[in-house]
Amino acid sequence: MNKEIKDKWLTALRSGEYKKSKHNLKTDDGFCCLGVLCDLYRKETGKGEWNKKNDIYEFEAGANSILPVNVWKWAELTSGNPKILGVSVNLLLSQHNDFTTKTFEDIADLIETDLVEELGQGDMHDTED
Repeated sequence: MNKEIKDKWLTALRSGEYKKSKHNLKTDDGFCCLGVLCDLYRKETGKGEWNKKNDIYEFEAGANSILPVNVWKWAELTSGNPKILGVSVNLLLSQHNDFTTKTFEDIADLIETDLVEELGQGDMHDTED
């Protein structure tokens, strides 16, 4: 991941500016951790916009639960829903956001230390010869 963007994302997650919500990038109640990155992309590049549909917001081309391609490529991630390395299982970042009690501070710590940043990294089926 691009280091400068990663640092800004971590700062945004830890800032208290964003309230955490679940299951969508953005809702009336707040943001998913991935939605915070979309909002950072919008602020940094001047591209993209939030469009409200019912109770949720879409960001560019209908994305509402994972990062749109242009955002993850801008951040130099490997996918729209990055993995976090785990002790016995790797979880997607959206799973940490939506199905645990982790705060944005906790999620920022995971991104900082355990984000899978290369294709194949963290694949539980990969073995070294």
